[in-house]
Amino acid sequence: MEDFKGEVIKFVKEFNASKGRVPFISEILHGFKINRVKLYKYFPGKMAEICRLAGVSVPEDRLRRVRSALNAQAKKRNVEQLESGKGVEDKIFREFDASIKDYKTKIRILEAEAIADPSKTPEYIREVIPRLDPDLWKSLKRTCKVFRIDLDELIIKLVSEIPYAEYVKTSIIRGEGSPNFKKYIQYLLNKWFESYDVRSNIIDAMFPPHKKISYLRLL
Repeated sequence: MEDFKGEVIKFVKEFNASKGRVPFISEILHGFKINRVKLYKYFPGKMAEICRLAGVSVPEDRLRRVRSALNAQAKKRNVEQLESGKGVEDKIFREFDASIKDYKTKIRILEAEAIADPSKTPEYIREVIPRLDPDLWKSLKRTCKVFRIDLDELIIKLVSEIPYAEYVKTSIIRGEGSPNFKKYIQYLLNKWFESYDVRSNIIDAMFPPHKKISYLRLL
């Protein structure tokens, strides 16, 4: 597994050095005689992860083209659905269905950007976690406010300590399969809440010194 990943990373580096651009996915697939399923099994973060590991610039122009194409498809789908709708109920249902698909597209774009650039992870978390796990989001915001923790800095610190690629690798080794990005984010935040430092800070705020030691023994 590591040998194959190393070969792909080396190929991308040399290709970029010789041609001044990052290879297309199709060029990587052709060069190694594999399909997308196998490639993405080793690189769940797709092209963004490959570029990051190879130390080359992420092709932002391609991300913009993909984003533009997805948005154009969504708009076209909206128009087609509205034109072909019959009756008020059909129109309302189609508009709702289109808005859901548009939102899924937005989340996919945010996820791809967060995987490619960890500094964009806070934007993804602010959009996804409040809907995915409201209690976790409320606890996170409340704790950061009480202890004057910068939420964005905290998130970037957590993703740098345990990168997504390392988390996926560990999960696969444990036989847990390849987790998605949402599960990874939930894991990071819950792990932080369960850490001794966070509990100790909360205890400092809630208990006087002479009661703190006896309470810690119960944890």
